[in-house]
Order: sequence, then structure tokens, then C-alpha cells
Amino acid sequence: MIFMTMMIDMKFSNNKDIHQFITKLLRQESIYLRKGKKHNFLMIHNKKLAIPSTPSDFRSFQQFKHDVTRFLRRN
Repeated sequence: MIFMTMMIDMKFSNNKDIHQFITKLLRQESIYLRKGKKHNFLMIHNKKLAIPSTPSDFRSFQQFKHDVTRFLRRN
């Protein structure tokens, strides 16, 4: 439980919408975070999805949300 609260206190992205969305996702059992060299990754059903830390596109939140729902639908 201590490990999970440490993960939720982390900053995942500079985009506040992506950060809030990831914080909500990490409360689910099948989704967890894995750290990489350049990006952190969401592990959804043992499939890796990169988290955009400094997104430059104004549609990045919608695209990330679409990617997550696509990963969740696959299983």
C-alpha cells in the first residue's frame, strides 16, 4: 500500500489532464507503472504504453485517452 501511494504522488506528465487521468487509472488492479530510461510506461494487461511526459500537441490528451481505451478493449 505504501508503494501505491508513492506512485500516485509522482508527477507523470507536465500536462495536467494526462496526469489526472493516469492517477485515476493506477487505482485499477490490472494497470501499473513501469519506469523506463526516457519515458514511464503504463502496463495494461502486460502491454506497454508510453506516457508522454512533455506533450507538444494540443490533442495529446485525447490521443492518449484513445490509446488507453484501445488497450483496455483488447483484453
